Amino acid sequence: MPNTPISVGEGAVGLMCGSSVTDEQHQLVHALFSRAGVAVDITEDQVHAFIAAAGSSPVSPSRSSRR
Repeated sequence: MPNTPISVGEGAVGLMCGSSVTDEQHQLVHALFSRAGVAVDITEDQVHAFIAAAGSSPVSPSRSSRR
């Protein structure tokens, strides 16, 4: 399901920067993913919450509408 919003520019992408990533590389990746929707910087502590919110939320309305 998360690929559908990205394909129409309405996705959500969480980005984490490792210590070997330069500012220039980070800006490039951020700009690329921003074209797919919202790109936000997240910390390792936020990964699971971001996945739950951005990746699983679209499934809930979809499943309830099939009942």
